Amino acid sequence: MDTGRTRRTFLAALCAGSLGSLAGCASVTVGNTPSLSMETVDTADIADRTTMDLDAGERQIFLDALEQGATTITYDNPPFAPLRTLNPVEHEGRYYTVAYTVTDTRDALGVTVEIDYDPRGTDGPAVAFDDLPSRDRALLDSLVLPSPKRRIDGRDMGTVDVYRLEEVEGSVLTPESRYEYVTHGGETYRIWVETYPATVADYRYTVHEVARDRAAFVRRTRDRYQFPLGDLPAAERAIVETATGRGGYVRGRDPDERAAYRSLSGRFRAHEAVVGSSTDPDIAYGEYLVRYEGTTYWAAMEFYSTPTETP
Repeated sequence: MDTGRTRRTFLAALCAGSLGSLAGCASVTVGNTPSLSMETVDTADIADRTTMDLDAGERQIFLDALEQGATTITYDNPPFAPLRTLNPVEHEGRYYTVAYTVTDTRDALGVTVEIDYDPRGTDGPAVAFDDLPSRDRALLDSLVLPSPKRRIDGRDMGTVDVYRLEEVEGSVLTPESRYEYVTHGGETYRIWVETYPATVADYRYTVHEVARDRAAFVRRTRDRYQFPLGDLPAAERAIVETATGRGGYVRGRDPDERAAYRSLSGRFRAHEAVVGSSTDPDIAYGEYLVRYEGTTYWAAMEFYSTPTETP
């Protein structure tokens, strides 16, 4: 398989003026109040929480690598995001990990396209969608097909893609677009095309079986991540007891309580997190598999901003 054009489509109205940072045009705000929640989990829960659901593109990469032994995808960034390779994948009752290596890099052309579905005017060079070269149709198909429903004043949607240099030679939209309008289904759409230097890489993906069934996978997960919460001082035990209840625990302002939470978070940081990190000072969050009072819990802990912050 040698495709890997993981186009990123976005809402132009929401992302206007920020095309240089098109990671979905979303920002994530992480709370900075230390907290702890603990939910009981069984074997099925553990398996579900420690495996990942794949989107259509990722699943195709996974299946190709599984069936062929490896598959290579060419794009400007890993189409199967690095953080998405940390958790195993379940497939037909078996469990696998996904890994990739970069085997080659070369120059390419990045392309950003925005579209207006109801332009005020239609004077300018136009081309029928069906008359475009196949590579240019592939660039626009997520915007033009199926018939668009989003219509606001100005630019409605956009997409980001990468052309290999050999693809640019047959294109009428890159490196400079010959057309301002695209017609399709009796309608005319205004397009804006911008290009910029880019680099693409060949990402070689492989998959490796780690468990033949769910029971074996959960045993493996418990062996790696699970740890006991035992012999806790009274103040720390009170935090844990609150965390196991509805709503969880949010640290208060009392100095003794803050000190207890500091100590308890140190116990968690001494173990590997299933999600998040116990050691990265820039990641103040971790999810853990713990055993407390004979019950297994999935614990989500919000730390202080850094491990060394004073209470």
